[in-house]
Amino acid sequence: MSATSNQRRLARLQRECDVSIAPVLMQLAICAALVLALGFDALQDELVARRAVEQAQAAKAPST
Repeated sequence: MSATSNQRRLARLQRECDVSIAPVLMQLAICAALVLALGFDALQDELVARRAVEQAQAAKAPST
């Protein structure tokens, strides 16, 4: 295949297919937001669990 033939095919494909990067970028932004939300949720759960352990240890410690 010649370079001209490939260019013609590419030009025809671009005319026939409405290709846009916007949906890809939108999906990437949504996935990034989801990852951040899940990360913050996991961090919050860890902090709550750590506080519960600290409170339990403080309750077990003999008061002087």
